[in-house]
Amino acid sequence: MGMMVVSLSPGGLNPGGVIVAKRITVMESADDLMKFHADALFTYDANGRMRRVNEPTGPGGSAPSFYLGRTVSGCIARYRADLPSDLIDELETLWLTEPVSESVSEFPVHHERYVELIDARIGAKPVSAGPVYCVRAENAGSIPPPDSKVAELLPDDTSFLQQWLHDWLDYLSCARPFLVTVSGDAAVSVCCSVRITTKAHEAGVETAPNYRRHGYGVAAVAAWARAVRSMKRVPLYSTSWENVASQAVARKLAMMPVGVDFSVG
Repeated sequence: MGMMVVSLSPGGLNPGGVIVAKRITVMESADDLMKFHADALFTYDANGRMRRVNEPTGPGGSAPSFYLGRTVSGCIARYRADLPSDLIDELETLWLTEPVSESVSEFPVHHERYVELIDARIGAKPVSAGPVYCVRAENAGSIPPPDSKVAELLPDDTSFLQQWLHDWLDYLSCARPFLVTVSGDAAVSVCCSVRITTKAHEAGVETAPNYRRHGYGVAAVAAWARAVRSMKRVPLYSTSWENVASQAVARKLAMMPVGVDFSVG
């Protein structure tokens, strides 16, 4: 029996665009899950400063200058390794005043000021923000559409990806578990582990355009989450506010919203 924690309600946003808290039973708190998420997103130096995106295929691109993960309990912040110490101090002074409440808005209260501070010193690149979810064990199930099946691909199963999802070939050997929904002889949706740590895996998902909104992606994500749980790891799923289709997958699987990402490139 998991401990009772204050977490975020299934389903995500209410009509006002705010994630609302609800008490549910889980093994990990929202704060734990957000830390798992931040650890999985990036690689870090010995001082805990971000260096690169944590790509399974090899060294990823540069990490953002500033990352802020918010839950109903508070915030966690991460800084890129090359950020000046006095700028880090300014950012920290600011994010420590972010309000803590039973709702988490789409953007932090001080989001414009974070951008201003970073832009003035090193030049701010585009801002990224969106919800973070955990696929709960009891809801990691979904029946694929009647004309399809779900399968875990092995590194040599390249033929399944050639028709619709060839951009994922480089991930087949390293982003495991690698689950697909197959229709005919081709994979039409993929979900695999694109960020990996010893505690959590992050989902990478794509469905071929002609097969979207028919349940193929939902089935692949559900199967991936079951495989990750069988490895004693936590399956995490995050997206941007603009990606409505990805948020729909989270709703269909009744994922537990963890909190909200915010980063400045």
